[in-house]
Amino acid sequence: MPFGILVADSVDTDAAFLLWSERYTRSNEIRTDGYQIEFWTNAGYSTIIQPEDSLAATYTLREDTSIGDRSTAIAEGRYELSGCDEEPFEINGTPADVEIEILQAP
Repeated sequence: MPFGILVADSVDTDAAFLLWSERYTRSNEIRTDGYQIEFWTNAGYSTIIQPEDSLAATYTLREDTSIGDRSTAIAEGRYELSGCDEEPFEINGTPADVEIEILQAP
């Protein structure tokens, strides 16, 4: 799992939500129940990316996710990406400026 467990934390409120990956269910370091992450170890995965390389992973937004005792909810607003332990998302050891914006559909 190249990016570990990812959480989007609101820039303006206490809102946060888990970015869900099916890889969570196949990981030996993560215990899941449905779309809930109950336990994890080594969650701060580290992957070195060379300048000529690319790396992709698919995450989905779901209303029914939670991590530990922290329920998550998707609401309109701007979010910053972090790890499950609220560590900043980094690329090759440098904090990455990744922002997600959720808008209500017209």
